[in-house]
Amino acid sequence: MADLTEAELHPLIESAAGVENAYRIATAHPAVAGIALGEADLRSDLGISDEAALAWPRGRIVVAARAAGLPHPRCPSTRTSPTWTDWQPPAAWAAGRASSAAPRSTHASYR
Repeated sequence: MADLTEAELHPLIESAAGVENAYRIATAHPAVAGIALGEADLRSDLGISDEAALAWPRGRIVVAARAAGLPHPRCPSTRTSPTWTDWQPPAAWAAGRASSAAPRSTHASYR
C-alpha cells in the first residue's frame, strides 16, 4: 500500500465557491501540489454554455496557483497543460515562472 503521507493532492475547482476560494484551497495543506479547473461542473454550477464566460475563472485558477507557488494548472486526465494555460506571460513574470514535471496525483473536488 502506498504511503499516504507522500501523496500529492490536486484539487479540482468545480463551483463558483471553489473559484472564489481558489487561493485558500491551493494553500490549504502542504500536500496540495496543484489545482485545476473542472470546467464541465463549473459550467453547470454557473448555468453557462458560452466558452468566453470561462475566461475569468480560468485566469483566476492560474493566478491562484502561481500565487501559492504551485505550477500552472494541468488537465487532471492527461496531466498536461490545457490550451488556456499555454499563454506567454509578460516578461517581468517569465523569470519567476516555475516549470515542473507532471506529478502523480490524488484528485479531489471542492464544491
